[in-house]
Amino acid sequence: MSRQIQIGDIVVDQFPALDFDGYSKVSGLAAFTASIWKDGVVQATPVTITEIGTNGDYKVSFTPDAAGFWRVEVLIDYNKDIWHNECEVGNDLVDFGASMADNDDEVFFGVWLEVRGQRRPRSIPCRQK
Repeated sequence: MSRQIQIGDIVVDQFPALDFDGYSKVSGLAAFTASIWKDGVVQATPVTITEIGTNGDYKVSFTPDAAGFWRVEVLIDYNKDIWHNECEVGNDLVDFGASMADNDDEVFFGVWLEVRGQRRPRSIPCRQK
């Protein structure tokens, strides 16, 4: 499942640059090629990549300007590895939640609505005997 964010929020993630042994990290790299897609179409959205400290981990960030499915890909020129991630961007991210419990005698259901990760205050539990 991809991360859900709002239009205009900054997407921040991190990735390691691994050496040719596959586990040692490489510090001090400056050559990356970043590509961004929205709904399968290449975008001209600026991407920033900076090293986090000096341990070989790098931060990638960009700001989506429209709703849709966004994907960022980073080619690490040093070793030709590709790191990628994705997110769903929307105006009002709405999600439904549900739960159920029973004790072999009664069944309890709960259904609720979340907007931007916050549960709306009205939940209506259902009970059936």
